[in-house]
Amino acid sequence: KRLFHKNVRLCPPFYYQAYLHADFRADIRLPDSRSFPISGRFVTRNTTVDYLDFARLDTSNDTLSDGRVAHLFRNDMLDVLCTAKTALSSLIYKTYQEKASYSYLGKKDGFRMFRISYPDVQPDMIYQIVIWVGEEDRIIRKYEVNREEPHCTTRLWADGVRKSVYTLMLCDHMLMPSRLHAVNSYSDGSRTTFDIENWRMVMKLTGREVKFKD
Repeated sequence: KRLFHKNVRLCPPFYYQAYLHADFRADIRLPDSRSFPISGRFVTRNTTVDYLDFARLDTSNDTLSDGRVAHLFRNDMLDVLCTAKTALSSLIYKTYQEKASYSYLGKKDGFRMFRISYPDVQPDMIYQIVIWVGEEDRIIRKYEVNREEPHCTTRLWADGVRKSVYTLMLCDHMLMPSRLHAVNSYSDGSRTTFDIENWRMVMKLTGREVKFKD
């Protein structure tokens, strides 16, 4: 734990009151093995610190006219975004830090690697995060989330993590991944896969875009 805090600069995730814009590709597979590819662009809004909803959704086809597909797509897409955000915020907040177990995985390609596990987040859930941290700047540059629940396994990979350019409209630097890949596998055989990239973040009150740098 001491090594973690010495070598990791903890920055908040993209949780400000803002609109998030991104391109996506998704594949929704139902229990009968039918698969529905979907692509397009979305805008989500942060209604509170921990909750996201779609403000706009443009898709390449009418696949979402199928109710089961639409339900899986909507719920799991928003869950992917919240999971990506929560993974970073759980590293910061003291409540989560007290429940965390830290492992150092060594150095690789200029990164220090840590695994943070949360055995007591809630019953019947296994939750862990693996992070890759720059040796020089101590910034998290990519991370992986693994979440095991009784009826669903979630795997999320976030890379190209960038730090916001400091301005007066933000109280601190914050982190945002350039790309997300996530897979949700259900016990009934259904599966949802998402690739999300080309993120932009626009503040709700001012309409100004937040700038990020590598």
